[in-house]
Amino acid sequence: MALSMNRGGSWLTAVLILFWVAGAAAQSEGRIRGTNRHYRHGDWTTWSSMRHIRHLCLSQERLYLATTGGIGCFNFFSQQWEDPHTVSSGLASADIGLVAWDENSGFLWCTQSEGISYLGPASGVWTNLFYDEIGFYDRESVSSIGFGVNHQIYLVTSRGRSLAGHSSAGGFEWGATPRPEEEIKWFGEAAAVDPPPPHLFLPPGYYYDEQERVITDSHGRRYPLTCWLRDAWNTLWIGTWGLGAARVDLVSARFEALPYGLWDDAVDVLAFDQGALWAGGDQGQTGGGGLTRWEIGIRNPEYYEPHYITGFSDDRITAMAFDEEAFWFGTRNGLTRYDLDRRSWRTLSQVDHLSDPRITHLYLDEEYLWVASEAGLSRILKASAGRRDSLVVDIIDPRQLGDLRISFLAPQGDTLWVGTEYGLYWYNVSADSGEFYGDGFFPANQEIDAVVCYGDEVWFGTSYGIAGFNARNGEWFAPPAQRLERLGRIYWMEVDGFSVWAAGERGVQRYDREGLRWIRYSMEDGLPAQEIRTLRIDGDYVWFGSSRGLTLFYWNAPYRID
Repeated sequence: MALSMNRGGSWLTAVLILFWVAGAAAQSEGRIRGTNRHYRHGDWTTWSSMRHIRHLCLSQERLYLATTGGIGCFNFFSQQWEDPHTVSSGLASADIGLVAWDENSGFLWCTQSEGISYLGPASGVWTNLFYDEIGFYDRESVSSIGFGVNHQIYLVTSRGRSLAGHSSAGGFEWGATPRPEEEIKWFGEAAAVDPPPPHLFLPPGYYYDEQERVITDSHGRRYPLTCWLRDAWNTLWIGTWGLGAARVDLVSARFEALPYGLWDDAVDVLAFDQGALWAGGDQGQTGGGGLTRWEIGIRNPEYYEPHYITGFSDDRITAMAFDEEAFWFGTRNGLTRYDLDRRSWRTLSQVDHLSDPRITHLYLDEEYLWVASEAGLSRILKASAGRRDSLVVDIIDPRQLGDLRISFLAPQGDTLWVGTEYGLYWYNVSADSGEFYGDGFFPANQEIDAVVCYGDEVWFGTSYGIAGFNARNGEWFAPPAQRLERLGRIYWMEVDGFSVWAAGERGVQRYDREGLRWIRYSMEDGLPAQEIRTLRIDGDYVWFGSSRGLTLFYWNAPYRID
């Protein structure tokens, strides 16, 4: 009996060890170790909200900002923002706590939520070191980074423990500390305290409390100063929590805000307006959401906060559609129109005869705005939209669509393809009639997540995968084009002559027409999140929106085969 129990105990111990090893290996495999060398610098770029800043440091030509959305880079010689460092660049996390530049080696170091990272000046490659893999305790992190004269790097943790290593090796020795005579340049808690900022003369609408070091705006919102430093040219650089970065000329006391990035990380919807990109989202934010309009690399971003705009009542943006007369924004509680001539906002709801105020998708043609919702499909006569008392709204096929969730709209000549929770529906605009497509056969009878058209082609995504057919002759696409396997929810699809793109719960799928193959892109490639909510093809580039911001991918680079 004792022998049996001993064997059982040994067997159980072995099984537990195997499970632990397997779990650790799985966790290790899912981690981003550094920059993906399959891609070149600039193939992937992500922008998110950089309004919340924890730390600043200066190099010979840049100001680096440690933010909740990555490392911001402002070149003070060119007076321009450069592309930020994020997960798309190779960082394990974009939630940055501390950033430090070593003037002796040129290495850029940072702490992020999962560990420590460093960027080689020659290679341009990030390398990530994870806290749990180098002996840190649970919830222990690096609070200070110091550089010695012989390329030595010193770390102090939040528990007061010390490590030392060489800046180019990446290995550390616990318990090692600098010699008493060694001169160390520290960043973080061990750094010398910079004198407090002088009184700040802010632009109208803002007030500075010098005692508390807090900026207050006209809505009573408070933005504490989190960090500041002076450079050799009498400039004071400031980081705030919620208002982004700024600089102050200490001679003239002139305050200049340096807006950069998105207002909110959540990007569910993208739209273009004369070269500017609009980004908005609805991913659970409560009262803090907003819209960003940005000509990236050309002008500063513009921010729109619906709660502070008369006539724009909801910041949970679900859809956008623009033409030369108006901008339309679908939200979780109404349809908002911005009149470009009158420069006025107005929100429509069920009182204005919409089928439902919970908007899911919008499509503009020459005559109508088509409005998909959680309960039915409507269309608004554009010519009546500017008149308050004579808005013309039609409810489309209320018998078949009246209570259905409409997910997506895709035009194809006189036909409008409609994704619904009961399957794929087509509507003939000229005949004012429609039916469900496919006679109830799989997969057209499944809940449609997204639908898109290209020429005679109709492609759609469901929980069972991606399928398509030729609407002229009714022939379905055969594998590999048809991919009927569970890919999670598909949030958005786009198609052109080269590719079929699908963004969803499990990253991005692309069907390469020439190569007759599907390619999957994930966080290992450069996506900032596993779940991608929207996309837009832009020639050789493609834009993605996620809970972690806006990403631009050079998909058609001639020097790379994916």
